[in-house]
Amino acid sequence: MQKFELPKSLYNSQIHVIFGDRVKYSVTERDIDPQGRVLLPKGWRAEIKTKKVILLQTPEYVKILPKRKVDLTKYSNSIKVDLKAPLTDWHAVEKELLGKSLERFK
Repeated sequence: MQKFELPKSLYNSQIHVIFGDRVKYSVTERDIDPQGRVLLPKGWRAEIKTKKVILLQTPEYVKILPKRKVDLTKYSNSIKVDLKAPLTDWHAVEKELLGKSLERFK
């Protein structure tokens, strides 16, 4: 992985990188205060419209992602399963599904 270093004249500026109309990166250098806090840009905070974020930490970097609600209803009719057990009896459904999944390993 190639390291990206900002020129000294750009330390308090923003760099915008755009690839076609699909990917946009905005690189901003921020200071970390003594308590370990980082101030996020106002425009980004206004755009994500949430006060919760997810931090993905690797040895090389920390990635900050907005925590968004996921619409699970779009997956509700995406799986087709042939069941004999009625859906009102969840224990029977679970037992049947578990039995079908274990059959693959026989």
